[in-house]
Amino acid sequence: MWGTILDEHINLKKENERLKGDLQAERSKIQDKDNQIIDLRETNNHLRSDVNKANNRAEIAECECKRFKRLFGKLYVKR
Repeated sequence: MWGTILDEHINLKKENERLKGDLQAERSKIQDKDNQIIDLRETNNHLRSDVNKANNRAEIAECECKRFKRLFGKLYVKR
């Protein structure tokens, strides 16, 4: 009876160590994924900023373009 309980204890201890290792590996994977998410969010924010700047430049160019009047051919005059 003692041998069986001792064997079960040793087996449970080994299983516990294996599970601890698996848990640590999963935590590491989760941390890597969290870091990737943070990096992607930063990239997304930079890209969003670039798009907003490009849209602003396009609006300014559009307004500037409306200031000119076409006389004939490729000749334009500023209003």
